[in-house]
Amino acid sequence: MRLQRIGFTVDQLRGIPSEERSLIIVLAHALNEVNTLNKILFFCTRYDQEPLWVAQAQAAQAFILARPLVGKLSESWSVLQKGYFQTKLSKAYAGLLEPAATESLDYLKSYFGPKNLINEVRNNFAFHYSLEHAKTSIPDDSSLEDLATYVHQTHGNSLYYFAEYLMNKALIDLISPADPELALGTLLDEMSKVIAHLNEFVQGLLFVVLDKYIGKEVIRQSVHAVELGAVPQSLDIRIPFFFELSAPLNDLAT
Repeated sequence: MRLQRIGFTVDQLRGIPSEERSLIIVLAHALNEVNTLNKILFFCTRYDQEPLWVAQAQAAQAFILARPLVGKLSESWSVLQKGYFQTKLSKAYAGLLEPAATESLDYLKSYFGPKNLINEVRNNFAFHYSLEHAKTSIPDDSSLEDLATYVHQTHGNSLYYFAEYLMNKALIDLISPADPELALGTLLDEMSKVIAHLNEFVQGLLFVVLDKYIGKEVIRQSVHAVELGAVPQSLDIRIPFFFELSAPLNDLAT
C-alpha cells in the first residue's frame, strides 16, 4: 500500500483565517472518528453464527459500535451547520467546490433537513441512556439465551446480553417493529450513505481551503509517497469479543 503524505508548516496553518481553520480542523477530526468507527464496525460484523453465545457477543459488540457512530454522524452535521452555514462560509465557498462535493452537501442538507433516523438514534440510543426505551416490552417468545448474562473474572469478557437484546429491540421498534431485518438494513443503509457524502464534502472543502490560503502548487510540492508495504486484507480481519488476558489484571483496565 502506498499513501500520499501532505505536510503543513506552522505558518501555513496559521495563515488560514480562524473561522476556516477551526472548521476544517474539527471536520477532519470528525472524519477520523467516523471512518475509524466505521472500519472497526465492519470488522466486528464478520463472525460465525455458531456457537450461539459467541455470535450473540459479536452481534452485541457490533451494535455497541454502531450507536456512537450514528451519534458522531449527527454531531458532524451539527458542527457543519454552526461552522459552515451560520458563519456564512457556505456562501463564500459554494462556487468553489467541485460538483461531487456540492452534490454531497445537497444530499446531507436534504437528509438532515426533516426528522431523520440518525438524529433519532443519536438522541435516544447513542449519547443518552433512555429509561423510557428501556421499558420496552419483553417479547413472549424471548428465550433463555436471549435473556442471558455472561460473567467472567475479566470484566472485558463479561456481557449482560439481556440488556443489549432489549435495548436493540427498542431501537428496531423505533424503525420497523414488524420487520427487524428491514429495520437493521435501513439503519445501515442510511449510515453508509451519510458517511460517504460526509467524506466527499469535507474532503472537497478541505482542499478548497488549502488551495485558497496555501496554494495548489505549494501543496503539490509538499506531497510525498509513503510506502506501507503489505497490509492485511479487509476480509481477513475480525475483532473478537472474548479474549485471553496476557497481562496482569492491574496492568489493564479490563
